[in-house]
Amino acid sequence: WLFVMMNAVNFMDGSNGLAMGCVAIMLCGMGWILNAGQAPEAVLALLGAAAIIGFLVWNLPGRLYAGDSGSLGLGGLLAGTGMVVAEQASVWTSAIIVLPFLVDVCMTVAWRARHGRHILQAHRDHAYQLLLRSGWRHPPVAMVWWGFSAVCSGVAMATPPDRAFWAFAGLLAAGVALWTWQRVTLGHRLGAAKG
Repeated sequence: WLFVMMNAVNFMDGSNGLAMGCVAIMLCGMGWILNAGQAPEAVLALLGAAAIIGFLVWNLPGRLYAGDSGSLGLGGLLAGTGMVVAEQASVWTSAIIVLPFLVDVCMTVAWRARHGRHILQAHRDHAYQLLLRSGWRHPPVAMVWWGFSAVCSGVAMATPPDRAFWAFAGLLAAGVALWTWQRVTLGHRLGAAKG
C-alpha cells in the first residue's frame, strides 16, 4: 500500500495542481472519517491538507512544483493515513478515497504492458496526460480530477464500513469504464493525428 500510493501520487504529479489538489481532498476525506472516531491522526491529515492548499496557490499556476520528494512524501502521508482509516473503518473505505489515482495508474500500467511498452519508462500515457496532449489547459484538467476525488471522498464518508466494498466495486467499474472510453476515443484521435 505504501509503495503503491507513494508512486501513484508521483505518477499523477505531471499536471499543475492535479496531484496536490487531489491529495488535499483525499486527506480531508480521511480526516473527516478519522475525526468521527476521534482519532488524533485526523489532525495530521487535516493539517497536511491545509498546507497543500497553501502550496496550491503557487502550484496550480505552475510557479512551484512538488517534485519527486514532495509527491513521494505526500504519497507516504496519504498511504499512512489510509492505513489508519482502514483500521478504523474499512480497507475499502481507504481504497474508495484514493480510487481516482488507483484507476489511472493501474489502468495505464496495464495498458502499457499489454502494448509491449516498458512500464518503468517515462511516458505521457496517463488519462490526464491525454487531455493535456489534446489541448486542455492544466487548471481544467486538475479540476476534473479534483471532482473525481471529491465524489470518491464523499462516497467514502457516507458509506458504512460494512458496505464499503460494494461502493468501491461500483466506483471502480465506473472509473475503468471512463478510463477505457477516454483511451479509445481520445487515444485513437491523438494516435491518428500523430500518424
